[in-house]
Amino acid sequence: MRGAPKLGGFAAWWARFCALAWPVRFVLAALPFWLWVAEIHWWPAAPYVVLLVNGALAGAAAGLFFCSVWPGMRDMNGRAGA
Repeated sequence: MRGAPKLGGFAAWWARFCALAWPVRFVLAALPFWLWVAEIHWWPAAPYVVLLVNGALAGAAAGLFFCSVWPGMRDMNGRAGA
């Protein structure tokens, strides 16, 4: 195989995510937080496990967003080819 190595799995997804403009990444990372607010507001009897899972997804999305915009992480991603 010639050229750049083909990325698979999470590395391919991460490269596509980092290729987006930062406002788009911010909106995508904010979606689970708005879903959490909607669940609490419109589904007051939501099972705690649903709120917990969505809260975990919101935290993971926020972490991915900040890793994609943090200068040191951007440099590391560039060296890794992502």
